[in-house]
Amino acid sequence: MGKGIYKKAMVAVLLGALLSGCVGGDEGESGLIALSGSLSGGAASSKIGASEKLGSQSVDFGGLKIYCVSFSDPPQIGEASIGLDGSFIVNVPAHVPLGCFINDAATNQSLASLVIDDGVSGYAGNSSSTLNLSGSINVGPINLDLDTGVAKIPHAAIAPQLGVPGTSLDVAGLHDSSYIMSCVNSGNLLMDDACAQFVAGDGDTVYMRVMQGTRAGATAYGLGVWRSKPDFLNCGGIDLMDSEKTYIETSDDFTFTSVVTGASFVDDQIACETRDGLTPTSMEDPRQYYAAGPLVESGGTYTLNVGGDREIAPGCQAYERTSVNFTPESNLSHIGSFTVSSHYVEDALSPGACGGNISFQAVFVVRFTKQ
Repeated sequence: MGKGIYKKAMVAVLLGALLSGCVGGDEGESGLIALSGSLSGGAASSKIGASEKLGSQSVDFGGLKIYCVSFSDPPQIGEASIGLDGSFIVNVPAHVPLGCFINDAATNQSLASLVIDDGVSGYAGNSSSTLNLSGSINVGPINLDLDTGVAKIPHAAIAPQLGVPGTSLDVAGLHDSSYIMSCVNSGNLLMDDACAQFVAGDGDTVYMRVMQGTRAGATAYGLGVWRSKPDFLNCGGIDLMDSEKTYIETSDDFTFTSVVTGASFVDDQIACETRDGLTPTSMEDPRQYYAAGPLVESGGTYTLNVGGDREIAPGCQAYERTSVNFTPESNLSHIGSFTVSSHYVEDALSPGACGGNISFQAVFVVRFTKQ
């Protein structure tokens, strides 16, 4: 994975949350609980292009494992094989934000993320890829789609065991702040290499803008993330275009109470590289280093999800997604996790339509230190 891929990953830099019936009680003496379920959705016959290393190949449940990593320093790892029937049970820490993934059992390459899905998109939704569990739970059937890199868990299936961490994020404190990113070693060579490439290839700083509003009568937030404060100012010093604000408030039942808007961003690809003056096709189609999206809260942690699907060529559909969790350590330091993926799917009647685009998914953990 080269700098080009990770430049694309910076599209969504920052923040972070979530994952009937129980298979056990509360956490045991070890502090571990059991997460179990069963994959469905025809993964055995799906075609994937998991990474440059894997290429396209057929995958069955027996060749997969579930891999969970906590968003902490050092990260805690839980992993288990997936049965031929798609069933699994994995031990994970309680009351700790974490992400779980469907990995290739032989290479440990991440193929799909477990996503808590409430069926609603945009600022009105409550979907997340961050789990924070208080007790053991069986989430039942999980729809695995290796084409898009997502394994969906209904929000209602996980809600009974959502945990609460000891420290809550001060969202307002993120506003107008710059952070330096550094990699947190996990011991997973793929994760650690992905983080090293990301930071080295795209720079180690980010600048954040918090956009406050209300949704269904409660306070809610959006987040804008830029490569740097000069980038933000060079592009006009606005969080959203007037048209974007109107679109969000009209379609997502979200009312902004604190946001800076303007007619357009600066139309200069040198001064305003991160937005180049152009309007994205939707709020889920950010450009280069800039991202804006809703912050999803659960158990005191927040997640920024940016992505969507688009046709990049006749017969080739791209499913692009970046999810960033943000977990506070102190007022000046936070642990974050990135899940960055692009999956390319060709129409059966259009072999080769995606050209040289190769599907990939990268997962890694970083520390954000306030400047």
